[in-house]
Amino acid sequence: MFTAEETKDVPVDTERELDWEDTSVDFSVESIIKKLQKLPTDKSQGPDGIHNLLLHNCASEVAELLSSIFKTSFESGVLPQEWTSAIVVPIFKKGAKNDRANYHPVSLTSVPCKVMESLIKEKLVKFLENAI
Repeated sequence: MFTAEETKDVPVDTERELDWEDTSVDFSVESIIKKLQKLPTDKSQGPDGIHNLLLHNCASEVAELLSSIFKTSFESGVLPQEWTSAIVVPIFKKGAKNDRANYHPVSLTSVPCKVMESLIKEKLVKFLENAI
């Protein structure tokens, strides 16, 4: 059942200029190295076959290449094909193993794509915090 709730107008500060610049997302080599070095090394690889352990151990070697891919992808709005797919694996919860209701799906996605998403999310969160 849906009920109509009273909505209150939120005052908007029209004096303050909000400036979102797409180019200000930090895809620097240093920020990518920091993200890669914080990756958990015990997680499964995604559909692209790149394991967290490899990215963690080779962070300084792959960061420049990833920076270039991230910048190009963000500016063009197109992701590499491998980053748009996921491997969905059923994970057993509890109960009878032959009942499919006792499983929940887990999606394994590309680790480099997650790193890029994380950098964009940080920028977006900072922007929204400043807007409030």
